[in-house]
Amino acid sequence: WEAGAKRQSQGLEQSGAKRARVATTPEELEEKAIAEVERQLTNPKNTGNVWIWSWNQEFKATLGTLREFLENRPDMFEITMINETKYKVSLVVTSEAADEAADEATDEATDEAIYE
Repeated sequence: WEAGAKRQSQGLEQSGAKRARVATTPEELEEKAIAEVERQLTNPKNTGNVWIWSWNQEFKATLGTLREFLENRPDMFEITMINETKYKVSLVVTSEAADEAADEATDEATDEAIYE
């Protein structure tokens, strides 16, 4: 008995140690939500749909609905309404991000010209 109980308690301790730290402050929740939305939208297979399965349990009480959250960040996300309830989301391209992309393209073209 004791050996089995000891293994069970060790297993519980180990599984608890493996769990990710839960975001607790509104700022941490916002950072976590932004990171997940950006992760989804930068996936080449994404067609503008964002779904966070734990939104209602994890974020809604602090950040509102997913749509409200996205609409409250027009500096980061652009919402395109399809109908009353359906919408597509895209990342806002800032002039800084556009400049960085242009710089990268120029660097790549320069590298190709040098090595050809």
